[in-house]
Amino acid sequence: MTEPAASPFPEASLTRHLFDMAQQAAIALGEIENPITKQREQHPEAARYIIDVLAMLQEKTAGNCTQEEADYLSGAVASLRTLYVQKVEG
Repeated sequence: MTEPAASPFPEASLTRHLFDMAQQAAIALGEIENPITKQREQHPEAARYIIDVLAMLQEKTAGNCTQEEADYLSGAVASLRTLYVQKVEG
């Protein structure tokens, strides 16, 4: 009997999704190299949108997450907001 092939994707989880979104915001802020262009680019409107979506998720999921998920989301929103202010408004 053959074992099923390993999936090329990680297991779906809220923390993984939040991580992916935070990474997209960091790319949009030029903190991380864009994997497609291999350049550090700034797209402040995109970064702001992603940060706003993360903040909305924080509000809408309050009380419905594990403590680990809530802590990760809170930290990501705070860090990205600070980075946004430094990069765009500072």
